[in-house]
Amino acid sequence: MIACLHMQMKLKKKSSNFWLPILSGIFIGTSYIPFPPWAILFAYVPLWIWWSQQERWSKVWWGGWLTQFTLNLIGFNWVTYTIHEFGHLNWFISVLGFLLYCGFSSLHIPLAGLLWFFLKRHLKPNSKLEITLLPATAILCELLYPMIFTWHLGYTLLWQGWPIFNLAEFVGFQGLSSLIFIFNALIFLIAVTAQQKSKIVTGFRFLGIFFIFLSLNLWGHWLQKRLPQPDRSARILNVQANIGNTDKIYEQYRDQFLNIVLERYLSITDKGLNQNGNHPPIDFILWPESAYPHFLDPPTLNSTQPGIKLRDYLRQQQIHLITGAYSRDPQARQIMVSMAFLGANGYGIDSPYGKSKLLVFGEYIPGIKYFPFIKKFLPEIGEFLPGSGPQIKTVRGLKIGPQICYESLFDEVSRSLAQKGAQILVNITNDSWYGSWQEPYQHLYMTLARAIEVRKPLIRATNTGISSAILANGQILTQSPLNQEWFFIYDVPYSSHSSPTIFMSWGFYFSWFIVVFIFILNSIYFLFKKKQTNINYLYKT
Repeated sequence: MIACLHMQMKLKKKSSNFWLPILSGIFIGTSYIPFPPWAILFAYVPLWIWWSQQERWSKVWWGGWLTQFTLNLIGFNWVTYTIHEFGHLNWFISVLGFLLYCGFSSLHIPLAGLLWFFLKRHLKPNSKLEITLLPATAILCELLYPMIFTWHLGYTLLWQGWPIFNLAEFVGFQGLSSLIFIFNALIFLIAVTAQQKSKIVTGFRFLGIFFIFLSLNLWGHWLQKRLPQPDRSARILNVQANIGNTDKIYEQYRDQFLNIVLERYLSITDKGLNQNGNHPPIDFILWPESAYPHFLDPPTLNSTQPGIKLRDYLRQQQIHLITGAYSRDPQARQIMVSMAFLGANGYGIDSPYGKSKLLVFGEYIPGIKYFPFIKKFLPEIGEFLPGSGPQIKTVRGLKIGPQICYESLFDEVSRSLAQKGAQILVNITNDSWYGSWQEPYQHLYMTLARAIEVRKPLIRATNTGISSAILANGQILTQSPLNQEWFFIYDVPYSSHSSPTIFMSWGFYFSWFIVVFIFILNSIYFLFKKKQTNINYLYKT
């Protein structure tokens, strides 16, 4: 790869060939989950070399756009299945929708190129400072661009199991993404100066970068080993009933729909409880998002046959249940996607938690309040009310930090839960709309990442997979198969009292620190150079 880049640099002309941006798109797309992250340390280098050869902003924009289109084509083609399954559209329309998604989903990449281009023109830094602007603008635009699914290459470190992921307790996974951009900048610097250096010097430079990356991994390994031992443990029965698109079941069974779904969950739960036998009692059962596809407030439990059946089951088993369900806001009378907490008496032991981060074009339509006619064109999209934000719930003395599906992509949710005293994070998810190829793995590791940032164990229950759990030290426990009925009893050690991580306190600003530092550095150089120019002018005059 480096030899190819050297050849391109030797051309000494402004190439109109777009193969370098496409190459970057391939590198990034094939390095994201579920692919091995083989190129993350140099994936942006071909694109940045392309940018450095251009004198027109339009070329910079289209090079960046081509990179993001290519990487989306490779790394997020599950969107086609989602459009088909959720929107009930034929495959041709679904593919067109996916291509539209590829066109705008990661525009932070070409936007970073434009920002770099105009800053370079305005500040006129020297060649090395010019290179520092590349990771700075990339980090800034990644932070600010409103992506529907906020992905970045930092998550690949946990996916691959490289110990460097433990540094997330300091800087978060967004901060790890920023470090990846810096590594790309270092390799870019080597690539563009290789012609002025001997092969031996260039080789030692690459060895230096490898040594830095290895040292960070060794530090991460030490961080993992030095964590204090948990002083308590929770025993949790995680249930995956393999019920995906409930609309199809409803169309088939109608009046018996809720009974059919409940029976499936109770049957698998029975198997788990029987397997537990005389072992230590289970603290609670965990069912995934919308596992009980109805309301779970007291009137429903007392007035509907399925509600009464669930209440009696919990009383008979003397067990607590956390499950996905629906609830109504008492004031707005609008439906919320919720997590319900039922005690061994069959009734709620705490108010339901309402999902506060809703999926755009999945659980709400932007602007529907002002333009209600849009609903006619998008009838499949829900109109749910967002909850009031992160809340702590208590089950058998255990402080639970609830998060529902999409909320796991936002580190501020888990950070707030940990700051409020959560001892275990509990995530319930429905990934059945996304197929079984890429998204279940991507979403799983993006969710598990939250546990490292706050050093709290996290358990995840899904409808069709992948269900799993991760400990505070980053150890990932048994994962469920995709599209199969499954249950597992987790013993999850946790700390009754733990100190906040640096990430929780101020480390979430790390990426901003990098951006501000580089911009200040370039600004100082610009002012110094301007002052020197004025002095030289006065001297000549």
